[in-house]
Amino acid sequence: MGADLNNQFKSMKRLFVMIIPIAMSMFALAGAGCAKQAKVDTSKLKTSFQSAGAPAKAEADKAASAIDSGNFAAAAAALKIVAKAGNLSEEQKSAISGVVVEMQTIASQNPDKYPLAVYNDISDVILVLEGQPLKPRASETRPTP
Repeated sequence: MGADLNNQFKSMKRLFVMIIPIAMSMFALAGAGCAKQAKVDTSKLKTSFQSAGAPAKAEADKAASAIDSGNFAAAAAALKIVAKAGNLSEEQKSAISGVVVEMQTIASQNPDKYPLAVYNDISDVILVLEGQPLKPRASETRPTP
């Protein structure tokens, strides 16, 4: 009887060892399928430009709308216009930097949706914001998140 129990225990142990990785894989796939794509919070951007001049406010609103719809290329173009105009408050600069960092994160995690050129356009917003010249780009590799 002891040998039978020992064999049953070994069989159960083998079954358990096989089931656990399969179950973990199933849960991981289920979680990945349910994962919600991250969204950029544009509330600070919108708030910081509420009292700005008409051209800056219009471009900031255009950028926020483009971000909300997932059009990061259009958002980057609008944000570059705002940054080039200058006369930004620290709150406005911080809001722009915040959305840029969030867009970079999402773009680097979704290279099929946001090609390298879009990622570079997003990154260029910071250069313009800091008053640095834009550099011509050769082929580059995408940074890892």
